[in-house]
Amino acid sequence: MRLVILILTVTFSWQVLADNERFVEGVHYQKLNAPLQVSDKRIEGGSIQVEEFFSYTCPACYRFENPLRFWQANLSKDVVLKKNPVVWELATPGDSGYPAMVLAKAYYLARAFKVLDKVHPAIFVATIEQRKRFASADDLLPYFVAEGVDAQKFIKAFNSFGLDSRLKITHARQLSAKVTVTPTMLVDGRYRVSPSKDVPNVLAVVDFLIAKIRDKRVSAQRSGLE
Repeated sequence: MRLVILILTVTFSWQVLADNERFVEGVHYQKLNAPLQVSDKRIEGGSIQVEEFFSYTCPACYRFENPLRFWQANLSKDVVLKKNPVVWELATPGDSGYPAMVLAKAYYLARAFKVLDKVHPAIFVATIEQRKRFASADDLLPYFVAEGVDAQKFIKAFNSFGLDSRLKITHARQLSAKVTVTPTMLVDGRYRVSPSKDVPNVLAVVDFLIAKIRDKRVSAQRSGLE
């Protein structure tokens, strides 16, 4: 029995060592100089927040949807996933960057009207597969009306000060996290992971960082008890 335990311990230690060698700071993930605040209420109970910065016009984000959905479905209770539609610039109607703001509004509105499960994939299909361009509220409206959202309420929400403020907050967080490509993952407001030739499996790195954070918290708790 002791031999079995010893073998399992050694095997686990080698696995941890292999992971530590496989995922290296500065290569597979970046540590932010100044950690960002995590605001989800569930985080107060000790949860770890993972954020995705994505774009509806990004083919890689579209391909990432299914793996991310499967990953999210199997998350531990102490991990919370939050999605952030990127806002490359705070544009106004007519500006070249305004369509990105329209699509970012689509995500937040779909969440607010509780039709995210229907509208979110529909917008991805429209932009990536059908190559549809969204440049105004009118371009989005049919997707929301099809899910039972009142047209007048949608237009009012689209043009609301609250939604514009939400986009400014997202834009500021995106800049602070130094997000330059999509999809990008932010773990615990301090570790940034983006796909590259060195990081073909983003979620494996995210899992590694989650385990790293858990270990640090356990060590801190033990130190406090000593």
